[in-house]
Amino acid sequence: MTEFNFGPKTPEEQEIWKREVARVDREIEEYEGTLYCRLNQLKEKLRPISNWFYYQSRSIKLFYQRLTRGWDDSVTWNLDGHLAELILPRLKRFKELNVHCWPGGDVETPEDWHALLDKMIFAFEWHCDEDRKYRHFDETEYEKVKEGLMLFAKYYGALWD
Repeated sequence: MTEFNFGPKTPEEQEIWKREVARVDREIEEYEGTLYCRLNQLKEKLRPISNWFYYQSRSIKLFYQRLTRGWDDSVTWNLDGHLAELILPRLKRFKELNVHCWPGGDVETPEDWHALLDKMIFAFEWHCDEDRKYRHFDETEYEKVKEGLMLFAKYYGALWD
């Protein structure tokens, strides 16, 4: 078993150690009586009030942004999730209403078009699912998501009735 020898070993080192400890103790005692120390203590006591003002001012700022722009900066913190929440219900409704039209080309029937829409919907549902962060990462599921998003990009111009 390895022994650890910390601290001074020789008498000279012990003397240096004692002087250094005494110096640090004096500095602490001198600091505790200073105005700077009292200001730091006051600052720590006022921190909850300062935080409250900060969060209130931020809430007012975000509220003003929602009034003037219709959205606030907080949606940019998770833009992919925010956009998925906007797109998903509209994509589902589009699938319900879009029964007589499909883009053509490699999509030959309405059933093919609805199958592609289902893949897109799955991708956006996956992005909206908050529990996915806590589940085991599934590579095949993620491949389906990537496919759905690529289809959304490919047929973006065909999402009209």
